Order: sequence, then structure tokens, then C-alpha cells
Amino acid sequence: MCIRCPPRQSAALDPTPPSPLQEVELCRCVALVNLSKYKECLDAIQKLDTAGPHKASFGTIEAYCLYKTESLDKAIALAEGAEQEEAMIQVKAQALYRQGRFLEAVAGFKDAKELMNMVQYNLSNPRSNPL
Repeated sequence: MCIRCPPRQSAALDPTPPSPLQEVELCRCVALVNLSKYKECLDAIQKLDTAGPHKASFGTIEAYCLYKTESLDKAIALAEGAEQEEAMIQVKAQALYRQGRFLEAVAGFKDAKELMNMVQYNLSNPRSNPL
């Protein structure tokens, strides 16, 4: 998972631009993750208003930090309640794997790969509409 480039798929669907403060806080959270300061990042996210265009990005970062701090059940629960984006599916699969739930983890990684292939196909074929 590339935590440096959080997913922005839902941002394209939301016409409301993010506030400058949200942009700064998102960058701060990514920096904290890159510094392996997962608990500090979780504390920062808890204090923020994460609604809006970056909701999916904050959710993915929060799930990843929960995974890295061994809060696997919380990470899985957060991933299950979120939009089905590749990064979130991968975090869930990693948490399942760490819990020893190998078959569910493999299924999650397959789902992430299928989603990634579908997105790549749609980007390379702008006239296609999978729905």
C-alpha cells in the first residue's frame, strides 16, 4: 500500500473543495505515518473533522495506523464500513492475514487486484462504462 498517495477517488465525486486546513492536516497525517508515529497520527485524526473530500483518505490512514498499532479488529471494522477502495481493501486483508485468517486475506487481496484492474481499464478506455 502506498500511504504517501492516499486514494482520492471519492474526492472526484464530491464537488466541495477541501479546506486549506484539511489539506494541511492530511499532509501532517501522511508525514506522521512516514515517520512511523502511528499513535500520534491516530490522536490527530480523532481531533479532526474528517468529513468532506478527504474522508476516504483520512479513513485509510486511520485504518493503516490501527493495523500498525495491532488494533486489528478496529482496523477491520473501519475497513468494512468504508468505501471499497483498493488501499482500504489491502489494509483489511493485511489485518486479516496478521490475525491468521488466511483465506479471507487472500480473498481481500484478490478483490483489491480486481478493483485495481477495473480502475486501470476505465482509465485506459475513457468511453467504457462498467455500470
